[in-house]
Amino acid sequence: TIICILSISIFTYIFDLIKLKPLSDELLLATLYGGVTVGIGLGLIFKGGASAGGGTILAKILSVKYKFKTSNVILGLDTIVVVLVATTYNSIELALWSLISIFATSKLIDTILVGANNQKIVHISSSKNLTLLSALISDQLDIKGTIVKGSELGETENKDIIFILIEKNKLNTLKQITFQFDAEVRMIVMEAAEING
Repeated sequence: TIICILSISIFTYIFDLIKLKPLSDELLLATLYGGVTVGIGLGLIFKGGASAGGGTILAKILSVKYKFKTSNVILGLDTIVVVLVATTYNSIELALWSLISIFATSKLIDTILVGANNQKIVHISSSKNLTLLSALISDQLDIKGTIVKGSELGETENKDIIFILIEKNKLNTLKQITFQFDAEVRMIVMEAAEING
C-alpha cells in the first residue's frame, strides 16, 4: 500500500513535469479508457492483497471484514464523492461522466478479481421425470448437476428441478435438448457472479 501511494504521487508529478499530452481530447474516450485503465490497475493491486490508499483502504477492510464485493465498495464510495463534488461545484455533467468512468473501473476490478464470467447457472423445472433429461444432458454435454425433488405450489403435481452450472458456449445445445424433451419446461438462466470450489 505504501509503495502504491508513493508510486501514484511520483508518477503524477513526473507526468505533470514533462507536460504529457492527453491521448485524446474526446471526453467519452477519456472517460471509458481512464476507467478501464484504473480498473485494471486497482484489480491487480487488490489481487496482490494490497490497496492504493484513500478509499481503496476502506474498500479492502470492508471486503475482508463484511464480505462485500470490493468493486461494489469502490463504486459506492466514489459515487458518494462524485455526488458531493457535483453539488459543491454545480457541475452535474462532469459528475455524470465520472460515474461512467467509475462503473467501468468497478467492472474491470470484478473481472480481474473473479475472472471473466464464462458460466451460467441454469434451473430446469418440469412435471416430467427429470432423471431422463439429466441423463441426456450428462451424455451429450458432459456436465453434472443436481436434481431437487419438489412439487408445484398447489402440491397437486410433482415438479422436480435440475440445477446445473454450464459454460456459455454450451447453453444453446442445452436449450435444444431440454425443449425437445419437454416443450412445456421452465428454464431459468442466471449469471454465475462468483464460483468457488
